This record gives sequence, C-alpha cells and structure tokens, in this order.
Amino acid sequence: MDHGTGQDAESVTGGGELLAVLGVGPGLGMSMAERFGAEGHDLALVSRSAARHPSYRARLAERGIGSRTYAADVNDPEDLHRVLAEIRAAQGPVGAAWFGPASTEGPAIAPLPDAGPEALLAPVRALLAPLPQVVRELVPDMVARGRGTLFFGVGGSGLVPTPALGTLAPASAAARMYVLTLAETLGEKGVHVAALTIGGVIARGDIHRSLVAQPGLLDAFGTLDPDDIAAAAWELHRERDRHGLVFGPA
Repeated sequence: MDHGTGQDAESVTGGGELLAVLGVGPGLGMSMAERFGAEGHDLALVSRSAARHPSYRARLAERGIGSRTYAADVNDPEDLHRVLAEIRAAQGPVGAAWFGPASTEGPAIAPLPDAGPEALLAPVRALLAPLPQVVRELVPDMVARGRGTLFFGVGGSGLVPTPALGTLAPASAAARMYVLTLAETLGEKGVHVAALTIGGVIARGDIHRSLVAQPGLLDAFGTLDPDDIAAAAWELHRERDRHGLVFGPA
C-alpha cells in the first residue's frame, strides 16, 4: 500500500488547493485529476489497490501535474478515516473532493419483480453508507474554513427508470437525493455540494473496457467522455451556481 509514500518525488508539487479523488480509476477519476491539476490544484489520488498508481502518477507527470497516491478502500469507514488523516498530514486540508468508488463492486443487481426486501436494501446500504462518512470526515474542516467543494457520482438510473439495472435504480435515487438535500443544507456554510449524475458508460473506465466486447450492451447505455464531465465539474466548482449536473440519456 502507498500510505502516502509511494509517490514519485518529481511529481509532487505544492501551493495549490488540494483535490482528493476518492476512488480514482482510469476513466472519470483520472479525468477529474487531470482537469483540476491543470488548473493548479494539488492532487491526492486514492484507490483500493496501488497496482495502477505508478501509471497514474506518470500520466499526470507527462502533463506537468503533481500528485500523490494512497491505497485505501474508500467504502470502509476506518480505511477512509486513516487515509484522509494521512492526506491531511502530508498535503494539508482538502479543499475539494470527488467521491466515485468503483460501481462494479457491491451486491449483485436483481430484477425488481424478483427482489425481496434484502435484495432491495443491499444496494441502498452499499451506495448510501459511505456518503455520510465522507461528509463527517471532510465537512467540519471545510465549514471551519468557510469554503469547500464535494462532488459525488450517482447513477443515471436514479433519475430515469432503467429496468436493466433493477435494484440499483432505487439505491441510485436515494443517493442522489441525499446529495441534493445535503447541498441545500451546507450551501449557506460555504460548502458547495453537487451530484454528477452519470447516465451512461464512462469511456476508458473499467466497465467500458469490459463492455467493448459486447457492443450491444455498450450501445444500449451509451458512452460518455470523462474529459467532458471533468470540464463541466471544473466549471461548476468555479461558478458554484448549481447542485447537480446530468450526463447522458438521463
């Protein structure tokens, strides 16, 4: 595990506001890092496995962007607490965060007509339980400083009925409403919260790679460019005028 020490010395910079990418992957997480890094933010990249971290740091370094990487399961409260403490100790307070852990993890999706109470509640717990932990870890310091930004990725099935996603759809709706309600609660305290509703498959991401061999499924959901989403997120961070953006058919 990186534990904050696996970074390339040449890739570490200082002086900018810190973006924590909680759940970095080759698709949207890296696009968020590239866009915010290009705008002068320092970067802390977190994912469960450190296996890809050298390639992430190298990809950013090629663009002259500094970063540090950390290995942690951001869905686990103790691991999240540990890694955020390490980030703060190494890089200072988190000014902005993107929370988008891998959607391939968690309970299996079941068709709604076949789903009993436990099958329905399992995705709700998986998607919702990490969110208040992120808030408890990051918001107090942001409120104390009078500023901060939190982005949460939520599924498009929480906005538009998507039968193929079954029990994931009600869970996505609950997560989206949690974020939007939180946004209204924290706005007056200087903390901008936004839901990025993803109504498609992210290009370059792991799910996209797994579906390339199944073009019918890929066409059904549609492909989204993570660079476009990251650019829109940056504008939202800068303008702070909305609490959500929707991408794709949703």
